[in-house]
Amino acid sequence: RCLASGMNDHIGKPIDWDALFGILGRWFDGSPETADEAASMTEKPRNDLDFPTLATVDREQALKIVSGNVALYRKLLHVVRGKHADGMQRVLTVYRAGDHAAAAREAHMLSGAVSTIGAMTLSATMKLLQDAFEGNAPYSTIQSLLQGAESDFNALISAIDALFAAESNGTQLDGLSRHSSESAVDERAIRILL
Repeated sequence: RCLASGMNDHIGKPIDWDALFGILGRWFDGSPETADEAASMTEKPRNDLDFPTLATVDREQALKIVSGNVALYRKLLHVVRGKHADGMQRVLTVYRAGDHAAAAREAHMLSGAVSTIGAMTLSATMKLLQDAFEGNAPYSTIQSLLQGAESDFNALISAIDALFAAESNGTQLDGLSRHSSESAVDERAIRILL
C-alpha cells in the first residue's frame, strides 16, 4: 500500500528524528502541522549536563539520536556493550581466517551498532572496512583501517566500562550520575533504533 501510494522515501540509521517526522508528515496529509505534532510526541526534556561525554562519540549526534533522553542513551550503551563488546575481535577473526565476506558482514553490523550511540567516526571507519573487504582492497589499506578501528573501538568500550563503573560506585562521570532525573526508558524506541 505504501509503495502504491508513491511513498518511497528512505531514512537511514542512525535515525534523524526531524527528517523522519518531516517525511512522515508529508505522506500523511502533506501538512507541516502533522510532522510537528508527531515530533512533539517524542520530545523529552533535554538536560545536556546529565548526558555523558565518551571517547570517540560525537556527543551532539548522540544527544540528537535519543532526543536528549539520558535513560534511553544509557540503555543503548548497555545494549552495545552487551551485544558488541567482542565485535572488533569477530571482525579480526574472520578476516584472519580469510573470509572477507564474513568480515564485511561483521564490519557492517558493528558500524550500525556504534552509530546508534553516536560513534560516527568509528562507524564511518567500519563502513570503509566493509568496502575494503568487499572490494578486496590491498593488505596495507585493510591493515591501516583495522588499526584505526581497533584503537577507536577499544577506547569506546573502555569509556563505556568506566562510565558504568562510576555509576555502580555512585559517583559521577562527565556529569552523569546513577540517579539521573530521566527515569523512563522507551523500550519501543530502543527496538526501533536497533
